[in-house]
Amino acid sequence: MPLVTTRTMDKAIRDAQGLEHPRRMQIPSEGFPWSIVAFGYKINPDGDNHAEVVIYGGALFGQVTNFLTASDTKLVISGDQTACVHYAFPATLTIEAHDTIGFPSDGNSDRYYRLYEFSESDGNVSLYRIKHIGNIYDGRGLKTNVVLESGDTLVFINGSLHQIIPA
Repeated sequence: MPLVTTRTMDKAIRDAQGLEHPRRMQIPSEGFPWSIVAFGYKINPDGDNHAEVVIYGGALFGQVTNFLTASDTKLVISGDQTACVHYAFPATLTIEAHDTIGFPSDGNSDRYYRLYEFSESDGNVSLYRIKHIGNIYDGRGLKTNVVLESGDTLVFINGSLHQIIPA
């Protein structure tokens, strides 16, 4: 039996805030507020270029590092492109756009996290598909060992990061 039921929690929130439906978000008439979402987006953010999309910043949380952040990035979309977060080991996180067909695959020191698929036609961009919303949580380790400049090697053993120091 749960310690606190949903009904009890809803009543407590309603009493404290006076909300009729505490778990329902009020959506403004102009649409969902993507700017408050990590890696949210907005088409034509400045109102002057219908092929432009801004992807709002967010964070990557993982085993290799506690977290990395990417800042807001404007992309100009042409054809069918996928907006993604590119993580280059050990500490670079960028937002990029790549052709949906022929999208880059993960490598030894690169990861690509797909966010949105956009389609551009006659200078106008439309959202085709949402692939990911919010911050990225990645529990995977790197696919291969990484050699640092000092000659030390980082390896993943049973999901944990270990440093091997040469004798």
